[in-house]
Amino acid sequence: SCRIATAGGDKKLRIWDRESGAQVAEALVGAGALDDMQVGLAWPSAGAVLTVCLDGRVLLWEVAADGSLKLAATVDGTQGPINCVACDGPSGTMLHAGGDGTVLLTPPSGLHLKAKVGKGVNHILAHSAAWSGPAQAWVCSLDDCARLVSLETGAFVGSPVEIKQFVVGAAWADAAETQALLATSKGGLVCLCESGIEWTKDNLVPRRPTAVACSGAIGRVAIALERPDGSVGGVQSSQFEVQLFAISGSADSVTFQASLQEHAHEVTALRFSPSGEFLASADAGSKILVWKVSADGAAVAVRDFCNHTARVTCLDWLASGRRLVSGSIDSHVFVWDVDQPKNKVQLSEAHKGGVSSVAACGDKGFASVGQDGFLQIRELE
Repeated sequence: SCRIATAGGDKKLRIWDRESGAQVAEALVGAGALDDMQVGLAWPSAGAVLTVCLDGRVLLWEVAADGSLKLAATVDGTQGPINCVACDGPSGTMLHAGGDGTVLLTPPSGLHLKAKVGKGVNHILAHSAAWSGPAQAWVCSLDDCARLVSLETGAFVGSPVEIKQFVVGAAWADAAETQALLATSKGGLVCLCESGIEWTKDNLVPRRPTAVACSGAIGRVAIALERPDGSVGGVQSSQFEVQLFAISGSADSVTFQASLQEHAHEVTALRFSPSGEFLASADAGSKILVWKVSADGAAVAVRDFCNHTARVTCLDWLASGRRLVSGSIDSHVFVWDVDQPKNKVQLSEAHKGGVSSVAACGDKGFASVGQDGFLQIRELE
């Protein structure tokens, strides 16, 4: 080629004539902000240049015969591992985020929107298909705040809600999905509505929670706890408890129901099925249990979901409430069937480095994210 391309910290792409050393064309990236700084460049063909922005965007530029530049396409995303994923039922918009503090919103049209928190994001709570209110989702981040993000604009709605404690997990507290329930590292619950904190319940459980799930359909909350301190007869306890509570809309309504004790390793994920019929639990020892929920507690219904080889990190139910998706740091994703426990779908090496989060999408689809920084969306036949 008779031309040279350069891009750098001045947020500009320049085309030069190799023989004369004269600049032929230049283009400013975006508005010239810090995130528009150029950190990489490639010239795959005579008529195209690829550049990489500081915030991870990949830009495709068309180079005309006279050297003039035109931005043809943008590939956008997050940087580094992805911690969480959610699907907005009414719109089908996918939300995912990670340690870079960026929430990426991807509607079915494929036109991305970005919301920047500035701190790592660890939980996203989106609405089910039954929701008919504003297109919004809750985002919890490592600055111990929760934020409502608009799925239509990518902007945050109102001011951040200060939780002032690390958020262990988030779920809808009511069937109408108007109350977001957060479990905190100090053993309490925080209930959020669109206007802010509606109520709190401090010191509900005696030890630090490791996972939480809630079913508004049946008014139940499940909280997994760290194992007790100390030892009995010189042997440290290996019993990891899941406490089950009833809830009906207020702090005073939260009442203890039962202690579920079947896990011998730290419980890492909990999820109620859409109807509340089942509670799935998974632990750091690769074990997954499905509990049949009753009026006064729960009993194990399925023990056969045991093909992971390492810590299970995430669970979600498909819309039917009969199939369960799981992900693990072993990098595999499984789809289990409670009616036929021996039948399973295995997606080997779905995410290099481990699976961080899974989320149901529609009737037969699900999304997964992981340490490899990729979002994958699949649909079962």
